[in-house]
Amino acid sequence: MNVLSNYPSFIDLKPYAEPTAFHVELDGECMDFFLEQKNYEEVEVENGSREAILTLASIIKPVEIKVHTLVDGTPCIPAGWR
Repeated sequence: MNVLSNYPSFIDLKPYAEPTAFHVELDGECMDFFLEQKNYEEVEVENGSREAILTLASIIKPVEIKVHTLVDGTPCIPAGWR
């Protein structure tokens, strides 16, 4: 009997943390949980592809962040952020 496979001793982080696509740090402070959506838009770029622009605002610092990503039909931004 393998004790490690039958009685795992590690903590499953799935119920505690959701993986993020990127990490934001400002002045040495983690902003991951202090950003809220300000705007979302999709625009067509010169080569005919589409680009999503997500604007995030810090709730603890006077900062806005614009995240640009190409849109190809696959999920890129959580649905609740639109």
